[in-house]
Amino acid sequence: MNLADSIGVFLGIVFTIIIFSYLFGDNVLFRLAIHIFIGVSSAIVVIVVFYNVIIPQMILPVIGGIRNEQYIFLFPLFLSVLVVLKAFPKVSFLGDPVIAFLVGIGAATAVGGAVNGTIIPQVMASINIFDDQFMIQGDGFLWKGIFNGAVFLIGLVSTLAFFHFGAKKQDNLQNQRAGWIERVASLGKVYIGITYGVLFAGVIIASLTALIERTTAVIEPIRWLLNQILLLL
Repeated sequence: MNLADSIGVFLGIVFTIIIFSYLFGDNVLFRLAIHIFIGVSSAIVVIVVFYNVIIPQMILPVIGGIRNEQYIFLFPLFLSVLVVLKAFPKVSFLGDPVIAFLVGIGAATAVGGAVNGTIIPQVMASINIFDDQFMIQGDGFLWKGIFNGAVFLIGLVSTLAFFHFGAKKQDNLQNQRAGWIERVASLGKVYIGITYGVLFAGVIIASLTALIERTTAVIEPIRWLLNQILLLL
């Protein structure tokens, strides 16, 4: 390893040990490491945005572009200045229309992405499960495809029923869902519980993998250093 790699490995070991020190309680070194991590992450974001967005897409087109392009790019540059004014209370109202525009565009993009990227593909996948050609794929057993489709359909309906909040006043003058919806929703709780269990297990496995990697990254250089010392002795 060259000098830069050696310094990186050394800093990685030091910061890993500092983070592990939180196991013994909150301390100054742990808070210092967190502040350094946040500061470095923020600095990286600022540098990336400045060199990949601001300079090539805002400054250079205004300075070196043709006149028509300069007029076009002056408008987003002006809007960016209005957003910066949000940091100053006395003139922050000037940036409200720009923020509202950004929020509206973001919401529209999120809704469109959810519909085209999640809801419609999920509906089509749910329909295709009951296609006989799809069912016999894999090992070729039709009854397995029917069983998997039934389990999927029951889980889909019961989970949607769990999030159904329509209610009517009953004899006890309380708003309650219909009895059949409650029974179906109770089955949806089972599916949701299984889903959360699987997700939590995945998080635990990923965390253990990261822990093993970091522990190995600390132990291996220390073991190498001890071996070098023993060889010198």
